Amino acid sequence: MSLKYITKANNELFKPIIRELSDQTSKKFDNNSKTFQQLNQWKDDELLEIIAGRYLSSNKDTTYITKSELINLMDWKLSIGTFRPSLPKLIKSNNEESVIEVTKAGFKILLNYFKDLSSGFWISAADEKLDEYKKHIRQAMKELCKLKGVGPATSSLLMNCLYEIQPKFTPPFFSDESFMYYVLDPTKPGEKIKYSVKEYVEELLPVYFKLLRSYPEGAFTELERGGWAIKYYSLFNDDKLINVKSPFDENEEWKTFKDDEVESSEPPKKKKRST
Repeated sequence: MSLKYITKANNELFKPIIRELSDQTSKKFDNNSKTFQQLNQWKDDELLEIIAGRYLSSNKDTTYITKSELINLMDWKLSIGTFRPSLPKLIKSNNEESVIEVTKAGFKILLNYFKDLSSGFWISAADEKLDEYKKHIRQAMKELCKLKGVGPATSSLLMNCLYEIQPKFTPPFFSDESFMYYVLDPTKPGEKIKYSVKEYVEELLPVYFKLLRSYPEGAFTELERGGWAIKYYSLFNDDKLINVKSPFDENEEWKTFKDDEVESSEPPKKKKRST
């Protein structure tokens, strides 16, 4: 079952890939103070704790990131995905006040909405409830994209920074490889990513919804990392990842996501109004 390989890749493959990529570059980040592996650890641990601390300090109203944190996040994103040389300059052209105010507003849209969701949301949510979730994601993305250099993929990375506060509901990063694994390879082989809000909200998120219905103890973040690791490793295991040991058996069909293998317990249908 694909879900077995996804969780295994998150637990046993993601970090070894990050470590190997870090070992292969001499580039330093965060004012020349961090290796790529250290930058990744900062993003996953220290930054999330800082953001959660700001949320508590605001009496659970909202939180924010600073300009320097945004710059570090962009450096991480460009190191793990497609490098776009114009983006760092655009990100640095934002002023500190704008970064704080825009992220406060974008995060507040999600945090206020998440407060009202039940712990069993992903098991029982009917279609209209999932549509409501997507609506709030769109609203938050629209707000965050007011920052220069921030598009759908980067806005998803910013939203994912709420993981420490709301791990069950925080949306996933729109990474190239996870979109290839979950959407393009199974349904549109050979097509390229457009990096659009529609792709993220209407094509990628519904795949995660179905996975979480089968795996309610999971979270978007671990599913994204698992999918990313599988696709990245399948692309480069004979090249730059040749020193990374596969956690899978040779005869296992771990490379391909099979949506029909995910348990398809249907959500409750919307009741028709009586006439």
